[in-house]
Amino acid sequence: MLCEATKVRPTAADIQAIRRIRHEVRCEEAEGGQCGFVAEAIMNRFGWEMAVGTYCNDVDEPICNDHIWNVLPDGAILDATADQMGLGHDIRIVEPSDPDHRKYRSGWDQDYNPGLSQDYPELKGAKWSGKYDMDWANELRQQRGREWHVTDPKQYARYKHQVSAYRYGRANPNKPF
Repeated sequence: MLCEATKVRPTAADIQAIRRIRHEVRCEEAEGGQCGFVAEAIMNRFGWEMAVGTYCNDVDEPICNDHIWNVLPDGAILDATADQMGLGHDIRIVEPSDPDHRKYRSGWDQDYNPGLSQDYPELKGAKWSGKYDMDWANELRQQRGREWHVTDPKQYARYKHQVSAYRYGRANPNKPF
């Protein structure tokens, strides 16, 4: 349950703070991505719950399994590390009514998948390829290449350049994004 002080929506100042949090986490961890640590820091600061699952494309193919994001009180998704996907996003708020909301879903693994709907009634009727997300994501990378999902190569190149800066300790603390 959310505490009384939890904000319903991030303000413009909150978004800037989230960028700083993301930058600080990535500097500390010396890597890009870091969705789990970033989402945890956001939850600790703003009170928005974390969700773990898979981020998929339009046809439900896993782009990033074991992805972590925050959920706002109205059900909107706050993906503070959407920049790592190469789809042209920085920090992303996805409304429950947005068709992209369904791209953020529970991850399918051997212990939790629609094939086990007798144990997990909430999964009855859920679309499932019959493959576990990690296996399917690896298969897609082998078939299509590591960056098969990238739709914004310039944005992704900037992200990868920044990842390199984190890795080699050259990230500029005065320019976090």
